[in-house]
Amino acid sequence: WGGKRTRVMFVGGGYDMAYEVDGYQPSTDLAASNANQGAGVYIFDADTGALLWNARYAATNNVTTTDVKHNQLRYSVVSQIKAFDRNTDGLVDNLYFGDLGGQVWRVDLNNIVGTGTTNFGRITRLADFTAQKQRFYEMPTLTVHDQAGKRFGAVSLASGNRSFPLNKTNTSDNRIYVLHDYDLGAI
Repeated sequence: WGGKRTRVMFVGGGYDMAYEVDGYQPSTDLAASNANQGAGVYIFDADTGALLWNARYAATNNVTTTDVKHNQLRYSVVSQIKAFDRNTDGLVDNLYFGDLGGQVWRVDLNNIVGTGTTNFGRITRLADFTAQKQRFYEMPTLTVHDQAGKRFGAVSLASGNRSFPLNKTNTSDNRIYVLHDYDLGAI
């Protein structure tokens, strides 16, 4: 960052207390003008605490609107963020996370010296399970595989409702997903 290697923290936006209401489901209407609290992901300088970059549901983020429809990043991000160094140069290249609306995301980081904040990260929605009312509370795992000479990532994550874990009326809350991400760069 700023032309030098920098220790950073990757942090989800946090939890919205609206999820503490039994039966609460976030709005899937993307035309709605509001979002859950904690709808975003942030990169902070680990030594100073300064905010370096963010992608969130707001006009004041570091992602250009041509790179992300940031109005889709509208649900709380409570999990740890999975960081991945795809080319083993000691710098994080990708971030993976899910949100409490049932979406799975990848952030591609550009570690070239001199990159401005709006060109530093590109965010892509890998999956959308909002119709299934899924909630992702935990960090996904990522494993890299080779199939016929082509590398891909297997992004695995489990859904559930930690706000009401004993609720048996909606057993579809508990699922395990494995997504194949074929957009990994050469390792």
